[in-house]
Amino acid sequence: MDRRLVLFVSIALLTGVVIPIAAYLAFNVLAQMNVTTRILPVPTTPSPGERGAESELSSYEELVELLSRTLNYKKHVASLLRLYYTKAAVPVELPAITDIQVFGLTTSRAAQALQETATTRVSWTNVQVAGIDEPDIVKANEKIIATASSREVFLVSVQGKKVVGKVVIEESSIQGLFLRGNRLVIIAHSIEETKMPLILGTNVTMFAPCEYTSIYVVDVSDPEEPNPLTRIRIGGSLLSARLLGEVVYVVANQPAVEGESELLIPVVNARAVSAENIIITGALGEVYANILSINVTGLEYAVRSVLMPAGSRLYMSYEKLYIISSTQPSIVDLYRNVVEAAARLLPLDVSGKIKVYVEGGDLTSAYSHLVEYINGVDKPEEFLEKVRRELELVELPDYTHIYVLGVRGLGIDYIGSVTVEGRVLDQFAIEEYDGYFVVATTVNSYKVSLGYVVVTSQLPSVEQGATILICRGTECVDRTVPVRYVNVSSEVMPGKNIYMHPYVSVSDSDNRVYVVSLDSLTIRGVLKHLASGERIYAARLIKNTLFLVTFRQVDPLFAIDLSNPENPKVLGYLKIPGFSEYLHPLPGDTLLGVGREDPSNLKISLFDVKNPANMSEVVKIVINMASSPALQDHHAVTVDPDYNHVYIPIALYRAMRGEEPTGIAVVYFENSALQLKAILSHPGATRALYIGNELYTVSSSSIRVFNVESLELISEIPLK
Repeated sequence: MDRRLVLFVSIALLTGVVIPIAAYLAFNVLAQMNVTTRILPVPTTPSPGERGAESELSSYEELVELLSRTLNYKKHVASLLRLYYTKAAVPVELPAITDIQVFGLTTSRAAQALQETATTRVSWTNVQVAGIDEPDIVKANEKIIATASSREVFLVSVQGKKVVGKVVIEESSIQGLFLRGNRLVIIAHSIEETKMPLILGTNVTMFAPCEYTSIYVVDVSDPEEPNPLTRIRIGGSLLSARLLGEVVYVVANQPAVEGESELLIPVVNARAVSAENIIITGALGEVYANILSINVTGLEYAVRSVLMPAGSRLYMSYEKLYIISSTQPSIVDLYRNVVEAAARLLPLDVSGKIKVYVEGGDLTSAYSHLVEYINGVDKPEEFLEKVRRELELVELPDYTHIYVLGVRGLGIDYIGSVTVEGRVLDQFAIEEYDGYFVVATTVNSYKVSLGYVVVTSQLPSVEQGATILICRGTECVDRTVPVRYVNVSSEVMPGKNIYMHPYVSVSDSDNRVYVVSLDSLTIRGVLKHLASGERIYAARLIKNTLFLVTFRQVDPLFAIDLSNPENPKVLGYLKIPGFSEYLHPLPGDTLLGVGREDPSNLKISLFDVKNPANMSEVVKIVINMASSPALQDHHAVTVDPDYNHVYIPIALYRAMRGEEPTGIAVVYFENSALQLKAILSHPGATRALYIGNELYTVSSSSIRVFNVESLELISEIPLK
């Protein structure tokens, strides 16, 4: 083999891009499955503003047929990246499934406690929407503090200042907690070693997943003897969860297709979710968004599964649940653009055949037909250069797909979806207001480029034999061996071999704000070209004004007026050094920003936003050589409005040398003032909460108790 070819293939393997040498094999995947299927076209990305189709399934056979779209897509990717093969998925005997143990229902004492109203002031987890709780590692009421660490939840008595109970989840790692009255909800993640085959019909064999999310409900009315009430296990890894009233909503991402031919079924408590509870969205079904709704009082629950692209963010209002999925250009998108660009340069008869393949979803045949044509031209390099120049005109964006579901008690109904260009930063980049929801995105423009190599190869003559390279360890020698031709196929005959490798690079970025109607799920307004070349770092909607932070070299804080949904506009902006990664509204038309002055220093800013057209940073606190979990997790910030305190966990880089403490920063705010009152020493502390006039700082190993007013240490509670 020509050494240039060896070098090129080696580089392609190392970069994860292997030449499609056997594209025709890609369409044989479903042939060995024990189901009736049809090949569907490779799905394309919906246009911005397009509403997705939706319906409920009537049978598992219909589900298998729909999942063939995903298999078809995987085959396209595989045929463009590597040699693809498959194994059969045949019906097998189903092992007996043991019911997960369900403990007894709640006692009357606990039910009565759920109705009790707290008389002592207690801090709540910092959330996006007031009244809708989010999972966190620490929860509290006036009687107990529940804090999670790895596989344990410690129950701490507020009055006794000691650990009085503990819940251990042996097989799982704890992802988050809720606490409503005397009901503690524990969300945990586990991985099984094997997948269980499930026979769902005469011709349908599917598999249970490997990853699971478990939801435990525990009665902690007597924290010294916590009483587990139920456990519900759904397939997939946790995306996020919410608590509204007495109902917890848990969303888990479970793959719909795994490996070469395994179709996975959504499961709850080791049983398949019924077909009528599986919702299809019209999009490529990569995962199931398994949505569990459970009433923590009566322990009733319901499960719905949505077949969709993988979700990355979750937002919830009082009536709707939003699952956000972002996508980037795929290898299929790149090769499709190569084929389409080349087709524009081809004779009509050749381009016509290629277009038929592309429109029919048969991209690998289109690509093979293109390569066959290029192999036949005298100067393939010149043609490939024309294709490369044609591709220079192509730019591909990334997309965000937003799937909207209506929620009411245990009921979950799919409403529809909308697609916008760009990617969202976090859950704060989407929020409802006055019959609309706003979405802030950063749009990356990807330039498509083409690498290629033309290899002219000759078969060795029988007389001369073939020279091969034999390596043992680090020593290599050439050796000539005799050659005898037997049934040589055209694929290895001498001649030109064309190898193309499309790739992308980010050429520019742009920030946008979309306003979407809740009634029609259509885009009503859009603001483009906002701080081009930068990206969004923080977002917060206050009434009908959206505050955005973008960053590249300085920190622009934008105020965007959304009072006219069809014409969002910039009211004003402020450019200052550094950037904020979290924004929090404070009284008096002020906005707190937590971010960085530079890569090493933590900055806490107070902005006067009374007049959005003329905002100002009235004061800032810079803590040198420091970081904070609040930069990545808004749950780490606690605001005490009664004492005008903000509690922010910090880690000082110098603390490793014992020079300064690490723990919780206590920041005082009033009107236009911002003051760092103290840094409460507590190594490893990641949360702070208040109960009455006491402040509790929490690490994985202990809880420290301080007086809220004097900030003096009262006691320390070991977590063991």
